[in-house]
Amino acid sequence: MTDGARASLPLRLCLALCGLLVSAPFLNPYHSYPLLTFYTEWLAFAIGLAALAAIAVTPSRNAVPIPGMCVGLLLVTALLVLQAALGQVAYPLRSATGALYTSWAALLVMLGAWVRSELGEAAVSRALQWWIAAAGLLAAASGFVQYYHIPLPAGGAYVAVQPINAMFGTVNQPNNFADYLGCAVISVAFLHARNALGLLPALLIALPLAAGMALSGSRSSWAYFAIAFAMVPLLRLGGHPPEAKRILRLACFALAVFLLVQILNLYTGIFVGPEGTPSSSGERLMRYLELGGTGERPIRLQLFLYAWLMFLSSPLLGVGFGEYAWRAFELAAGLGAGSPPGLDRHSHNLFLQLLAETGIVGLSCVAIPLVHWFWRMPWRSLTLDRCWMIGVLAVVGLHSMVEFPLWHANFLGMFALLFGAASPGGASVAPTRLRRGLVLVVVLAGGFTARGVWSDYRSFERWYLALETKLARGGTPGSGDLDDLMKLREGSLFGPYFERITSEAIGIDEEGLGDKLALNTQVMRAYPMPSVVLRQVALLALSGRDAEAARALRAAATVYPRWTREWLPTLEKLAAERPTRFSALLVQARAQLGGGKP
Repeated sequence: MTDGARASLPLRLCLALCGLLVSAPFLNPYHSYPLLTFYTEWLAFAIGLAALAAIAVTPSRNAVPIPGMCVGLLLVTALLVLQAALGQVAYPLRSATGALYTSWAALLVMLGAWVRSELGEAAVSRALQWWIAAAGLLAAASGFVQYYHIPLPAGGAYVAVQPINAMFGTVNQPNNFADYLGCAVISVAFLHARNALGLLPALLIALPLAAGMALSGSRSSWAYFAIAFAMVPLLRLGGHPPEAKRILRLACFALAVFLLVQILNLYTGIFVGPEGTPSSSGERLMRYLELGGTGERPIRLQLFLYAWLMFLSSPLLGVGFGEYAWRAFELAAGLGAGSPPGLDRHSHNLFLQLLAETGIVGLSCVAIPLVHWFWRMPWRSLTLDRCWMIGVLAVVGLHSMVEFPLWHANFLGMFALLFGAASPGGASVAPTRLRRGLVLVVVLAGGFTARGVWSDYRSFERWYLALETKLARGGTPGSGDLDDLMKLREGSLFGPYFERITSEAIGIDEEGLGDKLALNTQVMRAYPMPSVVLRQVALLALSGRDAEAARALRAAATVYPRWTREWLPTLEKLAAERPTRFSALLVQARAQLGGGKP
């Protein structure tokens, strides 16, 4: 531990910023269009940069640890740059964003290891337990405020932009909400285990956490409780039987609340809200198991299959960062009717996603340090503090096997920081002035980038709100609105999104057909959503590229059957106006969708 008043204040400030990193982004109440997660992720990124500045400004008597995962993530950054240089991606700006995230996460892994070496594992772990437990309690409370539209003291109510019949609070997504509450349950259990939190306060905090997990509808909540119970034998193995007993007691109470809430929700109307009766975790799990019994392939298995097929097609470097959705759409055309409807931009599995988009090279950059981390971990002599870190990492890691929380800066930052803090000893470098100066330069560069992204987004948001106001007053978007948007595009990380919006103004006619098709094809590589896909079918047919149009329509009817059926009247109109171009497509669509007019 570093001594001295001069070093103490920056270190304590750094620890406070680490606490904010694992809590504040999850409590951001502002989630609005055009990008629902922008402010949450920007806040996480900015806090992470501020915490990293401590390495540069704080004198350290200890060498700075460099965990293997830090090096691995920097290699992933280099791989993303290489993919863009080789032309594997449609939008290099998306690769730049990915590289920014991976390099930021790499530095946070190093930060976690450094803070632990300076302040000690116990000080870091115990401080972060309080931050996560407190933030988890507030997030759980926000879930009830959001779901039941409870008026706030300042007036108004916290209501989601798109109200759905699930609880998610300020985290703004049900599965992510359950993930964070799961981390909070484990944190409360460990606070109680070391007598930092009495039994009654611990039970009172665990009550809304467990209830929120039940009403989120997240099926993974069951696994998070399994992780909490798995901490008990780990602690016993490490020689902490009294602490293990306390954790078991609190975990049993939380599980009982979790089950009771679901039973009451199923058989009574006590939890009915403005959107109806919420679907609990157990109900959704049973529906999923029933679906498996029908022989129909679940969509997640289909997403896994797409990722595996992409890996087989490009095993070394993958298909390119951000190319998953487009390649999955292309594969759907070949797989045909056996594929369930639905598409996503992510395979919902961290390792399969890395295999698909970065190949064996990208997976190795993460898997090798991860295996080394497991191998070096002293599983038979874990401290109470290390065991807590492993529990939180296990919750986020397990969630990453069925979704993509680590594609969001708030979860990525928390995971990277704790992974570094829990990393066994390894390589280290002396904190010379030159190296500290280099870190400061990187942090300043990140700060300027964050400032530029903030400015870009605020301009984009103002444009979007002005357009919404115009539409609300009965106006119609004009070419001037699109011109204003394209002025914002130059050099902006949001350029791909701007092009997607612009593509919605494309008319289905021969005027400027080549440029229209080029733009829509580019947008398809990033956003193969129904409107873009069906417009691509029409533009390809107009261009006389019948085989490509037929293939795109086949994929659209497989992946988006409802939207394709709703598009049939438009296709019928096009076929009546230009029978030579669209009649065959109309016949194909009716045949694939099962008959006549909708």
